[in-house]
This record gives sequence, structure tokens and C-alpha cells, in this order.
Amino acid sequence: MRKWLSILIGGLLALGLTGPASALTLNVVDHGNYGFGAFGLLFDGTNVWVSEGVGGNVIAQINQNAAGMPLTGVTRTLSGPGCCGAMGWDGTHFVSSSGSVIGFFDATTGATAGSITTAVSGGLNDGLDFDHGEVWFGPDVGNKFRVNGTTGAFVGPQPVTTGGGGFSGIERIDAAGNTFLIVVNDASSPRLLCKTDLVGNFTAATDCASLPNQRYEDLAFDGRFLYAADVFGNRVDKIDLAIDGGSIFVPSGPGGVPEPGTLLLVGLGLVTLAGLRRRSRK
Repeated sequence: MRKWLSILIGGLLALGLTGPASALTLNVVDHGNYGFGAFGLLFDGTNVWVSEGVGGNVIAQINQNAAGMPLTGVTRTLSGPGCCGAMGWDGTHFVSSSGSVIGFFDATTGATAGSITTAVSGGLNDGLDFDHGEVWFGPDVGNKFRVNGTTGAFVGPQPVTTGGGGFSGIERIDAAGNTFLIVVNDASSPRLLCKTDLVGNFTAATDCASLPNQRYEDLAFDGRFLYAADVFGNRVDKIDLAIDGGSIFVPSGPGGVPEPGTLLLVGLGLVTLAGLRRRSRK
């Protein structure tokens, strides 16, 4: 009994399951090629949408689950304050931002549905995420800011510092009990995708991975995969992120494939139960 327990515990330690994960890697699992510079991205709970060109107000729906991620032919034309930089989704509306203004747009018509004004100045915004009732965004190649999604007031320390250089895409992600930001460092060559905490701390050697394409801008997340808009390459990439070699987005519910660490934990539990059963019989 003790021998088997030692083997299983050793396996857990070898997989790094007893300590905090850190090293970030990525794998592009699919991509869509389009006839325009892909810029803003959002996920509306069903489909990914992409804006056509830098600052473009026409957004096109993507079938991100089909091979090659083709466009579905459904588009919206946004109009009103805050149009049109990076994009997000608040659960009901398309969200976009330009300079200090964050705009909300009707998901059916694309018409303006309201806006908020922040204390952030700057031009076109190339990274935006609406999450937990807050907006994470920032002017081109600048720092990122965190504001209340209703009032536009700053939340927490400002700006959200993410190290030296400029940053474009940003997504807040909650996975495996951890909350962090994924940001695109667009001042590095090649560009980097970095995992930071909510105030922007990261270690480039372990928390960043090199991006394969020319110019990633906005990001979107569907709960499983990350999507990155490559404006120069006229494409959107579908990316699987991994920390310490294991995907951080594999769902734990029905239909999810167990990670090796999960299988080891199950095995440990079965061996323990077997040992208790033997003792009970004796």
C-alpha cells in the first residue's frame, strides 16, 4: 500500500500539480484567412466576430468551430460614439472603444445603445475586454486601463502596468481557480503573448510566448480557446494556451478529456479506497 502511494505522489510531483503553474506556451490549432485586415474581436456566447480593417465599423461573424473558421455571411454595421476600435461583449451588446469613449451597440441592428466616457485619453484602442462588469482597454501601444463598465470610473491601480513597451490585445480569464490577464506585447519582435496578474506583473522568461504572425491586435476568448486578430496577415488564429505543458482551458464537466494529473488523482483515490476496504475486512 505504501509503495503504491509513494509512486502516485511522486507522479503528481513530477507533473508539477502541487505548486503554482507558470510557464506559458501556445499552439495555433486553426486559423481563418480573410480578405481584410482582422482587427477587433469578440465572442458573443455562440460566435466569434471580427471587425473588417483597422477602425472598421463593419463586423463579420465567424464560425470558429468549423475547419478553417469561415465567415458565416452575417455582418453588422456599427454606428455611434465609441466606434470603432477593439471590441468586447457585455452579454447583450457589442462593445467597442475609441479614445476615451466606450460604446455599446445593439446586437441586431448595430445602432448605438449608449456610451460611457472615461478619463483615459488617446486614439484608436486596439485591445478591449468586458468582464465581471468591467472594461479592460487601452490606447494604441499604451498601457491598459480597468474601468467600471457602467460609470467609466477607474477600478484599482491605474494604469494597469504590464512592463515596458506597448500592448494591444487584452483578455481577463478565469480558469482552474486562477484569474489573470492575457496581453499582446506589440513592442517586442517577435510579438509576445503574456500572462499577467490583474495589476500587470509578469516574468517574460516564463509568462510569455512568441507569436508566429506579424501583428496581433485584439483578442477574444470562448471559454476554451483564445482568438487573436492578425491585421497584417488578414487572419484570425485559434490558440490553445498551456501552462506548464497542460491546457488551462480544458473543461472539467461532462465531455471533458481528463488531464494526466486528473487521472493520477483518480488513481490515488482508488488505491486509498482499496486499502481502507482491506483494513475493514481484516
